[in-house]
Amino acid sequence: AAPEVDAVLARRQPGSTLPRPVTELASATAMFLTALFSWAAVSKLRSPADTTAAFAGIGLPQPAVLARLVPAAELAIAAALMLRPRPGAVAAIAALAAFTAVLVGAMRRADGTTVRCGCFGSASETVVTPVTIARNLFLLAAAATAAATPSIRTSGAAVLALGAAVSAVTVVLAMLHVRVLTGRLFPGAHPVGTA
Repeated sequence: AAPEVDAVLARRQPGSTLPRPVTELASATAMFLTALFSWAAVSKLRSPADTTAAFAGIGLPQPAVLARLVPAAELAIAAALMLRPRPGAVAAIAALAAFTAVLVGAMRRADGTTVRCGCFGSASETVVTPVTIARNLFLLAAAATAAATPSIRTSGAAVLALGAAVSAVTVVLAMLHVRVLTGRLFPGAHPVGTA
């Protein structure tokens, strides 16, 4: 390897065996997930009735109780991601995997009816589609990435790289969502497969 590459690989974050750029990207990812879990929790807490209805719609037991417990857990995960990123990332993986399984089950039971996820409380009217599952798989990968950092330390380059990746994935998921809901890749375009 080139001496410059060796120099980068030789710099490691304390408590990590990974190269510093990897742990910095993982730190930036943990910060992103902290914001996401915080937003999800606050959105649910702002509208407990909507959250309860969404949870009932996806088939969760005791939706009114879970409308309070889930946001509390999301806030705890957000705090853990900032204070102890590895355990926080493991908790995020567990929560995302469980909720993804619930959404897959709700999609299978929906039988053509519209199911809303309630992922971001009343701030989101997201209809559960395969795109919702793809989004959650992206978030699971982000949580696995965040598990690579022992503490929050990042660089501007890592934040920019993460921002670019999140932006690209967001655009792709939005286009897929439009496609699933309308049969069009872009609003106003002809349905896919027609002239």
